[in-house]
Amino acid sequence: MTKIKEVEQISTNAVNFELILGELKNIDEVRLEALISLREKLKFNSENPKLIIGTSRQVAVGTLLKIMGNISGNNKQQEIEATVKLNTPNFIFVKTSTSADSKKFDNFSSLTVSFRPLRQKMVYQFEAEPQGAGANGLQRIAHADAVKIIEEL
Repeated sequence: MTKIKEVEQISTNAVNFELILGELKNIDEVRLEALISLREKLKFNSENPKLIIGTSRQVAVGTLLKIMGNISGNNKQQEIEATVKLNTPNFIFVKTSTSADSKKFDNFSSLTVSFRPLRQKMVYQFEAEPQGAGANGLQRIAHADAVKIIEEL
């Protein structure tokens, strides 16, 4: 009975789902795919217009990001655009708009990421660390457990 209640709490509450997911370490590929699929089926991502985003793990694939980056030794921030191609419990994988943006991204020491999900009237923002290039020319961004609303449209 306890397990049934736990499953119900996780499957009906996005916050509980993210708390449990955040505690998992070293997830194998099969479980990773299952968790990504479960999040999508439960609509615990930014495609759900009623969901208030609380963590960067909830950013949906296809979301356009505006990334402001700091380059070490340079006080001026650079801005690039990227699209989320994959969002795993470990990293967000993004594709930059241009190859020049990809080169800028490689030099960033810290990031401020903002986005507006489709079908939502809020703009969100979070701070993150770049994690370098991943497979297929995608850039990796570390997750943030704190996403804030910066504008309501």
